[in-house]
Amino acid sequence: MAEGVDLDLFLSDISIRMGINKSDVWKRQFQVACTWVATKGYGVNLVIDKGDEVVWDSNCIMINKNHKWETRYYSLLHEIGHILVAEDKKQFLYDYPLYIEYQTRGRKSHAYRVSTIGEEIEAWKKGRVLGDKVFNHFINYDKYNKLMTDCVMSYVKWAAEV
Repeated sequence: MAEGVDLDLFLSDISIRMGINKSDVWKRQFQVACTWVATKGYGVNLVIDKGDEVVWDSNCIMINKNHKWETRYYSLLHEIGHILVAEDKKQFLYDYPLYIEYQTRGRKSHAYRVSTIGEEIEAWKKGRVLGDKVFNHFINYDKYNKLMTDCVMSYVKWAAEV
């Protein structure tokens, strides 16, 4: 998004061009992402009071229903990002060669913790590119980046617990 652009005005313009209410832009974009993720063999479920995640065993993405549609959309992009990372596992293991799940005594190794943070960041990046370049959707980068930062920091805090 170009610097100095009035984001609210820009979003209003998009909603007019789509023929929908401004508040429905996020819902529509969410639905487009759901349709796309179905082509990858995954479904999307809105859940109450649970964290966002990919449930690999059932090929399902869970998104917290308590959040506003904009946050749901950004979270969905991020979770799709995890699927994209998994599709290119060879590249991820090249970038993070120390992706070791357990060290002695069942504790998560430092390498595992660092690679988990790396995967989180990579999933946020891949999700943003998908929404921006593939879907050509509106993304408020300030809000997207704040959500990304808050979520990644939770992993940084987790990784620092020794």
